[in-house]
Amino acid sequence: MIVGVVADPGFSTRLAQILTDRLPELLAACPVDRPGEIEVESVARPLPPATDGSPALDEWFDVLHHRFDLVMVVSEMPRRLASRAVVAEIFRDRMCVFYTPSFGVLGTARRLLRTVADALPRLVGADRSEPTPTGTRWTTDADGVERLVSTSPLGRVRLVAGMVRGNRPWRLIPALSGAFGAASAASAFGVFYASIWQMAASMSVTRLTLVTLAVLVAISTWLIVPNGLWERRNFRSTRADRVLYNSATLGTVVAGAVCMYGLLLLAVMLAAVVVVPDDYLAEQLGTPTTLATYVKLAWLAASLGIAAGAVGSTASDRTEILRATYGRREVERRQAADREKDAET
Repeated sequence: MIVGVVADPGFSTRLAQILTDRLPELLAACPVDRPGEIEVESVARPLPPATDGSPALDEWFDVLHHRFDLVMVVSEMPRRLASRAVVAEIFRDRMCVFYTPSFGVLGTARRLLRTVADALPRLVGADRSEPTPTGTRWTTDADGVERLVSTSPLGRVRLVAGMVRGNRPWRLIPALSGAFGAASAASAFGVFYASIWQMAASMSVTRLTLVTLAVLVAISTWLIVPNGLWERRNFRSTRADRVLYNSATLGTVVAGAVCMYGLLLLAVMLAAVVVVPDDYLAEQLGTPTTLATYVKLAWLAASLGIAAGAVGSTASDRTEILRATYGRREVERRQAADREKDAET
């Protein structure tokens, strides 16, 4: 029996490799007679969605079932059944699709393996030996399609968090190198000017936090609006899908902005400790210098740097910013699939 593990390029490929390594063990645990040896083959292949954004299961099955006896698809696409997140879906008794965003952020490989162990008996006609993962249940629609859906109140939150994880927000940082350089230059004023020191020392943690939130909103808006990351009605028809995808985009951009802000804060903190002697700082402020003094100084300087330098600067790679959205990567998967189809013909 040949089992194919097929995955979208990206984060899903990493999970698919883990599944490929463990699949023989999981198959051996299914109490059913299988003539011959089990061969597991891993394939990275773009799996484009249908035009409405839903998984194109018929198309995927037509392309894959000729090569394998069983097909295990690890997809980064989000899948919903009404308001419930779909974790896995069995199609035509030979293909099972696992939707990685539904696994959330932490323990994704563990959740995937548990779900595979629960789905395999349904695929091979064996008695179930594993309990259904907590917070999920199997449903069967009128066409006989079996789906494992989330029943947890946090299922939708986990789905959005998983989409943010799939977007890999840290990839925004290289694309924002120009913004980071501008913010660093602007933050230098906070390190060298005594008026900024005095202002930082007099500000409360609450006020500094509000300033941070304001600059994060500013840079997130600067990334989303000019780059057209917000999906509108003409791109995705249903309001629920737009809310889902835009929530993931917002979470990705905010996470990327927080990463850049954190790096800038550490850089400014190091510069302040190295450049500004503590006795001179204490003399200017009229109070003893502590670590908290340097933290507040760096905190305000980094916030001013983001507001004065980063917002409005030019991103070095707009393509990487666009790839922070699921809509853009859907278009890229369709284009890659078309190229593969043309190459095969």
